[in-house]
Amino acid sequence: MSKIVKVEPMRFAGYPLKVRLGGENPFPKFWEEVFADGRHERLQQLKGRCKADYGICIMHDEVNMDYVIAAALEEDAIVPDGLFACEIPGGEYLMVETTIATLGEAWNQITGWLDDNDYKIAHGTSFEFYDERMGQPEMKFDIYAPIVKK
Repeated sequence: MSKIVKVEPMRFAGYPLKVRLGGENPFPKFWEEVFADGRHERLQQLKGRCKADYGICIMHDEVNMDYVIAAALEEDAIVPDGLFACEIPGGEYLMVETTIATLGEAWNQITGWLDDNDYKIAHGTSFEFYDERMGQPEMKFDIYAPIVKK
């Protein structure tokens, strides 16, 4: 299932990982480390009542990106020392629900949708939204890809 949604600009603080695409998948291990070493707990404390986590994908070119496990911040919040700050531009995003097992298929679905609907990726920052579904046996989450009409 995919749908177009309007996203307001958002600010985040989190822990980055430099990634070169095309090699081994570093994301599951990175999430595991962030949960195991207390960094996730620190993010939970930043978020107050918000129970969502984010995986921010900041593309620098076709193969190099920063992946940030992050918490959303209020507009005037100060980013604590030791955390990486980033922003998501507002605009239209294509949202697709997926699982870890179907993540590659979800990106193929996004690419196909773009081609079929005369859209393209708007900029190099997409994100994953993890809410209460994260704790379910087949963990579901949403991918948000920034889009614009061709």
